Amino acid sequence: MRIIKLVFTLLVLYGIYIYSDQILNFIKKYSPTALNNGISYVKDSITKAQIGLEDSIGKNVSQMDFLSNPGALVVDSGSIKNNTKGELTSFSIIESTNNARIENGLEPLTENTLLNSSALIKTNDMLAKQYFEHESPEGRGVSDLASDVNYEYILVGENLAMGPFTTGQDIVDAWMKSPGHRANILQNNYKEIGIGLVKGKYEGKDVWMSVQHFGNPRSSCPPIDEKLKTQIDSFKKDISDLDSNLKLLQSTISNASTNSSGPSIAGLITTYNQKAAEYNALSKTIKQAVDTYNNQIRLFNNCAGVK
Repeated sequence: MRIIKLVFTLLVLYGIYIYSDQILNFIKKYSPTALNNGISYVKDSITKAQIGLEDSIGKNVSQMDFLSNPGALVVDSGSIKNNTKGELTSFSIIESTNNARIENGLEPLTENTLLNSSALIKTNDMLAKQYFEHESPEGRGVSDLASDVNYEYILVGENLAMGPFTTGQDIVDAWMKSPGHRANILQNNYKEIGIGLVKGKYEGKDVWMSVQHFGNPRSSCPPIDEKLKTQIDSFKKDISDLDSNLKLLQSTISNASTNSSGPSIAGLITTYNQKAAEYNALSKTIKQAVDTYNNQIRLFNNCAGVK
């Protein structure tokens, strides 16, 4: 009996030796290669998700714009006359400006206290430093002044006038005769106005100096959620880290599969596929967030008239 068992064992071992290549191919067919196919499939889906994500992120659209300002307007070189009627006031300038807009089929402008402040700062600065330009000696313009008073805008503009005026209508009439100033007064996208009006000496002569500041406030257009943009940036860092981990795992699995097989490779592949699922889920989340953010930008720009 022992002899029979010994003979049988020898035959089995000889058969394994003879058919070892076929047996190894059979094992490879039903274990490591099946797992590798799973890796290949997940890798393909990651590549597609990543391409779609890159197509969506980083659409930078301009959010603000402001008009260039017309040249400063000097009516004449004479000195002002006594104005006993009190007809030259900030209110009268706004009233005459709005009458001109209404006559041209436009909506009247709303007085804004912040724009009054920025216009008055400009007026006093010009008299104090004896200049008459849209840009100060320090290189500051209307957008800087608007920011100084915390006026958040989509559009801002400025008209300047100096001369011996007697009424608000005088100033507006002078502006309306100048193409650049007229264009500012009749700019359809402006919603608000502020006036700076000061009597003082300029180059030794008594003059009225007036500044109009026009604006379209940021609040007039749909908001843009900047917190969402911050969240997208954070998500992009997370997905970049996941991508690095996946590449490292893939390299580890590839190296291991050439030297060994078994549970260790299977465990690595399971981890890889779990990370890949996280990557694809996060990529969908990012794409949704990016689409939402870009739609907010489009709505804002449509409102603001930004191309």
